Amino acid sequence: MRVTIQLRGETDRETLTSHIERRLHFALNRLEDRVTSVTVRCSDINGPKGGLDKRCAIELRGPEVGVLVVEALDSAWRRAVDQAVTLANRALVRALERAVQRGPRAGFAGEVG
Repeated sequence: MRVTIQLRGETDRETLTSHIERRLHFALNRLEDRVTSVTVRCSDINGPKGGLDKRCAIELRGPEVGVLVVEALDSAWRRAVDQAVTLANRALVRALERAVQRGPRAGFAGEVG
């Protein structure tokens, strides 16, 4: 599982990156073989004005689930990350459950043969 983290805005980058990696590891550890890549994008929407302006979006990609994107907003970086990771975990579990119910894929849209 390849993890990419993109941070925009005023924050302690080292601390936030460490927190993101730790939370992803705990939340996705048992399912990481089903995910090929994770992209985390954190941004401060309106700068130093305050409010619910810390945005954390997580994109998961995998052969069984395709592309899943979740997003969380909060006034604090850590809470935005925690909420987004929780949402990503739930979305991944639901997508994998649907994949099991569907059975093996016959092919992707646009595939010839």
